[in-house]
Amino acid sequence: MNKLLLLAVCFLVSTTLASEKDLEKRINLTLDKKAQIDLELFKTDDDVKQLENTIRQKRKVLLQRARALSYLKNFKWGGLMSFDDPTTFERNLRILSSLNKFDFSLFQDYKASLRNLAQGRVDLADYKKELDQVINQLQAQEAQLFADEQIRKSLLATEKKKSLLLFKGKMSAPTEGQAKLSFGSYRDEQNQYAFLIRGLLYEAKNGRKVYAVGPGQVIFRDVIPHWGETLIIQHDDNYFSVYAGIQVESLKLKDMVKMKDVLAVTKESDFYFELRHFENPINPKNWFKEKL
Repeated sequence: MNKLLLLAVCFLVSTTLASEKDLEKRINLTLDKKAQIDLELFKTDDDVKQLENTIRQKRKVLLQRARALSYLKNFKWGGLMSFDDPTTFERNLRILSSLNKFDFSLFQDYKASLRNLAQGRVDLADYKKELDQVINQLQAQEAQLFADEQIRKSLLATEKKKSLLLFKGKMSAPTEGQAKLSFGSYRDEQNQYAFLIRGLLYEAKNGRKVYAVGPGQVIFRDVIPHWGETLIIQHDDNYFSVYAGIQVESLKLKDMVKMKDVLAVTKESDFYFELRHFENPINPKNWFKEKL
């Protein structure tokens, strides 16, 4: 009976782990989608505002032309016809023709701008609706992941297995201070592009201590482009923590570390921390005791 129960628990752990892994992957894909929609929403909103401003300017010009046309309606056309010189008469006709074409093109252009504005507002509403749907989808996925993790934590305790998941909510942050950017999607409004943060970005002060978030083994220590010196620690149950933009003193590959061991110090550049489960970056927000 105990053997059957153990097999059942093992099966449940494996099934829940597979579900978690799939959810973590889907959450990252949903974040990618959210970033893209958010960028399209920003661009469309900017286009609508520019169109509204352009239409206001065009309306002023049209009002000026309307007043000019009103004046022409009261013009004494007999005076135009009284010229004996055919060349002068032909010139005046050309002027009138040009004025009419110019006014007609102004009104056509205004009409097209109004049509573009109406479509822009429709697109804007569609993007807002799509963004709301993606946010709801993301929240549902995160809620399901939390539920799966709770189940697996209970099963891991039953099996007496080690996992970094058992430290969730109890870990200390990798360094002091507030993260300036957290896990999620952002947009650069000045340059109009979307970007994703797969972990935590700190504005590092030179020499600030960097701590191990959990027990594990150093599996990577090297310099990588942009970030400089970087450490990766492997934890139980296929979890990994990444520390970039640091200065390591004595740690080397295969060294074992305990939670809150000092790994390195920050340099003048930003310090970046990432938590992964298998190959998937995961949101570290609820893993720490401190508020991020």
